[in-house]
Amino acid sequence: MPLVVLSYGPYEAHGAVKYRTQRLHGLLRGLTQKQYEVEIIPSIHLNRLDVKMLENIIFQCDIRNLLFNIDYESDPVCMRIIAVIEEAEARFFADRNVPRFIRKGYPPDYLKSLSAKEILEHVQKSSIISLLYEHSKHIQPKQNSEHLVGSNAKIETSHGSYKRLQQNRMWSPSLCDIIPKQSSTGIDETLVNRKFAESVSYDIMSDIINDVVASGSELLISEDFLYSNG
Repeated sequence: MPLVVLSYGPYEAHGAVKYRTQRLHGLLRGLTQKQYEVEIIPSIHLNRLDVKMLENIIFQCDIRNLLFNIDYESDPVCMRIIAVIEEAEARFFADRNVPRFIRKGYPPDYLKSLSAKEILEHVQKSSIISLLYEHSKHIQPKQNSEHLVGSNAKIETSHGSYKRLQQNRMWSPSLCDIIPKQSSTGIDETLVNRKFAESVSYDIMSDIINDVVASGSELLISEDFLYSNG
């Protein structure tokens, strides 16, 4: 069963503002009986109860609307919350919605080299994309770091040339940041973090990925790219 997170705030009663989990008694019992995993998190929001599933708020109300120390069968608000949770579970875990809300199981530090074909299989057409690609080039020891960055800071694509502007270390057009790294092996490892601030055309993105791969650069993909942003 999915994890349900209850984020509850303090409320005033009998002249004191305190956190009182007794208001959650019926809800906790009902969710436990239905075999949901429940996590309770105190929040700073006065009088508020947020119910979350898969990091989405699915229900929000005044915690004082729940009855004090009453079983969920006798609490209409509690029954309503449980019904919303069951409906949200059905929506989130529907086959057509799973790619939008469920991560694909990669660890947070996942970074893997993939072919363009494999990458495009994970692309969501409406996603905000974060790409990492690394271009390594053998260099002469006498060359300085600034010259090395300039020699590698250009990629030709069918949609134009992306070249670093010397004065502000940004790409033209301004879609990329460049971070020069000097390795002990004499290889200039220029790591480029390309961020599309807005959703881009799927066809244009596909062409750019294929052009980068064809240029001989090693294409790396970050975890955010493999997750759909919905």
